[in-house]
Amino acid sequence: MMNTSSMNTSFSRVKVPRLFVAALLPALFTLGACTTTYDWREVAGPARQAPRVVQQPATVAAPPQNTQDIATDFAAYAGERVFFDFDRSVIRNDARATLDKQAEWLNRYPTVTVRIEGNTDDRGTREYNLALGERRANAVRAYLMSKGVAQSRFYTVSYGEERLLEQPGSAARNRNARTVVISAVGQ
Repeated sequence: MMNTSSMNTSFSRVKVPRLFVAALLPALFTLGACTTTYDWREVAGPARQAPRVVQQPATVAAPPQNTQDIATDFAAYAGERVFFDFDRSVIRNDARATLDKQAEWLNRYPTVTVRIEGNTDDRGTREYNLALGERRANAVRAYLMSKGVAQSRFYTVSYGEERLLEQPGSAARNRNARTVVISAVGQ
């Protein structure tokens, strides 16, 4: 326990010279009599803000007027289909050029939405082919997203072997993912 008698509880008074007080009082009265008020925010200047970086949007071209014309333009410019190896859902090197053109076209027309359809040949069970078609569609979706196309602009569907391009025996053409224009917002 501390001995309270040893604690010094009184503070010594600070002695201010009378001359200082005599000079300070008129200055305080003078300042109090001033009628000018300042908005210190104006005097101090605006708060410093980091410079805003404004990115100019790329020139956005208007897509053709109807969905059929849009789909025709898309197919002519970029191509609709990319092909896959047997039992694979990995994007092939030859498909990258097509997907790059698709991404470029889609980025040029940001109001267009598409459906990515995964397809397979007729080998394998229906369930297996539906799963494989879904993996193929998702691989195309992921590639387009990596090129800057917003995920909200497309959806995927798997048809498996339900929509064969070629008759059985032409299996390589049926192993594909097709990007189909479905609408342009604001038509």
